[in-house]
Amino acid sequence: MEPTNSVTPKNRLTLTKSGASRIALAERKTPDAFQKLRETYWTWHFDESVSEAFWCLLGTDLGWEQMPQLTTPPVGEIVSPLGRALAHSDKAVRDAARLALDARVHIPAGTAYIGETCEPLPVDAFDMAVYPVTNAQYHAFVEVTGHPPPEDWTEGVYAEGRGDHPVVWVTCADAAAYARYVGGRLPTFAEWQYAARGGDMR
Repeated sequence: MEPTNSVTPKNRLTLTKSGASRIALAERKTPDAFQKLRETYWTWHFDESVSEAFWCLLGTDLGWEQMPQLTTPPVGEIVSPLGRALAHSDKAVRDAARLALDARVHIPAGTAYIGETCEPLPVDAFDMAVYPVTNAQYHAFVEVTGHPPPEDWTEGVYAEGRGDHPVVWVTCADAAAYARYVGGRLPTFAEWQYAARGGDMR
């Protein structure tokens, strides 16, 4: 039997999200408010290091109500909540977005299974960024260090509305320089395989 109205499940989800309710929850900063906001809007990686960024971003009008529930995280869309935050007039909001995108996870020591034959290779514990490096993050690096910008940027600036998109047109040397700037390094082949596949032979 056909539904009597034309509201799709995706549209219905959008209609049930209330900006006023979201802001009221963000202002309360209670455990219940935190849980509700996480379930409704922040459905991707979260750790305590992004707590202040979480409250700042969810308390700001960034188009959260239009974001599909399963976007994980809301980056690389035209234009995502974090994309709007990266271009926001308030520096605190811009900084909160960059902090959220700077998230890292600790990957314990284990065994990487390499290639189609799944050759075992021991891997020491390491930390890895959760998300690809965005244009906005790379731009901050370029501004501070004077490192040459990617060749697809115009006059040293990425295209408007693309702050949350992964940076492209960088060499391996550029990537290594950025990694050193943020206090890290590029992963080895075995580390990348281990992080991408997990330790259970997926």
